[in-house]
Amino acid sequence: ATLTAAPPAGGDWVIENKFDGYRAVIKIAGGAVRILTRNGNDWTSKLTSLATEIESLGIDKAWLDGEMVVLNEHSVPDFNRLQNAFDNARTKDIVLYLFDVPFLGDMDLRRVPLRSRRMVLQELLKTNASERIRFSEELPATPSAVLSAACQLGLEGVMLKAADAPYVSSRSDTWLKLKCQRRQEFVVVGFTDRTNAPKE
Repeated sequence: ATLTAAPPAGGDWVIENKFDGYRAVIKIAGGAVRILTRNGNDWTSKLTSLATEIESLGIDKAWLDGEMVVLNEHSVPDFNRLQNAFDNARTKDIVLYLFDVPFLGDMDLRRVPLRSRRMVLQELLKTNASERIRFSEELPATPSAVLSAACQLGLEGVMLKAADAPYVSSRSDTWLKLKCQRRQEFVVVGFTDRTNAPKE
């Protein structure tokens, strides 16, 4: 997604929570699940219980797109808890929010409008979703109102996705992210003037 400073003035947008987690693409072939990171690393062996739960959905062949998070006591994604879940081998705490389905069975859905793809995904999960595998719900309000509510709840921000957009595998202005607060890491460097320091 492309970071933007303010919500767009118009257009038809699907608005979702911006989850503070790890992006994951789920590839299912012959019922067998592989969990891949955004960089293409295979994390299936690290997430065996999640892979087993995805297999229980009974999907034979698909690609699913989502975000892995760990929720705190207020049901808000907590990135530190997610990192600790891997460090402490507590991956059973990880929840997968699914928001897109670029392939299902032998159908390539990438050119299908986003809102239609999400309807397919929602139907797919209607009877199979669980506490650990959830559909990323659309938030029915204006981008400004949703962002304000998200910030009050302590969420990272919101995602705006063009409702008629195809699925693309690169950064795009059809997916926008609005953050509650901008953070940037920087280094402070200093030195001590030793001009008058005693000679050694």
